[in-house]
Amino acid sequence: MKKQHSSALRIAWALALATALCFVIPAAMAAGPQDQESQQTQASLEPKALEALYTMSSYLRTLPAFEVTSSFYLDEVLVSGQKILVSGQSALKVKVPDKLYSKVSVDEKERNFAMYFDGQDFTLYGETHNFYATVSAPGTLKDLAEKTFVEKGIELPLQDLFLWGTNAADQDAITSALIIGNAVLDGNACTHYAYRQEGVDWQLWIQKGEQSLPLQVVITTTSDDSLPQYAARLNWDLEPDVDDALFSFTPPKGAHPIDFLPVAKKN
Repeated sequence: MKKQHSSALRIAWALALATALCFVIPAAMAAGPQDQESQQTQASLEPKALEALYTMSSYLRTLPAFEVTSSFYLDEVLVSGQKILVSGQSALKVKVPDKLYSKVSVDEKERNFAMYFDGQDFTLYGETHNFYATVSAPGTLKDLAEKTFVEKGIELPLQDLFLWGTNAADQDAITSALIIGNAVLDGNACTHYAYRQEGVDWQLWIQKGEQSLPLQVVITTTSDDSLPQYAARLNWDLEPDVDDALFSFTPPKGAHPIDFLPVAKKN
């Protein structure tokens, strides 16, 4: 489960700066047969859908602090190939540039855990079995997202929020960007967009107006024959009550310290 939905999220955050493509797509193209594939790809890149990513990314970069709560659903694929729908809830509180607290609960699976980052140390605490692992990780949230994934194989909840609109992007990865239409989520007017790249289809519902916030995300892993999906509805608080003590981890009574396992290197 973790491998499937996290791989999709890693790809999602890498697409933000692909919006630069909207400035190089020609309005018309006289192409020969050798250019037909390129022309078809460009025809599916709607400039306004790409621009929406840039606008959202720019707005997210302006937020000094925020809290996001979400309900999510994801497909867990059994060895037999059968898909099981798993649901859960998450809460994420952030103070830019270097503080984070998150709590995630997965229904039916008893996978409850929390994450703490105070700008110096990152801790993953497994509430179900009362264990924790801490690693020194001085730096920003962006540094943390890249460091913990690369070195420890950990995916931060909604880590896209720290990486959208940064230079951690593959501008050539996106192959399709479409405007699906208007929608209303929890009383908020938004626009539904659909994007595609190799191995992943993903959709965003972005709020209209000055607060260009992602309100819902759906990610489908197309590189897997079972096509597992991850979907989350996001609720934002842009003026959260932030106490710096929340971001530092204090081991509960009886908690067991463990070490992060090294990530296996690919050949």
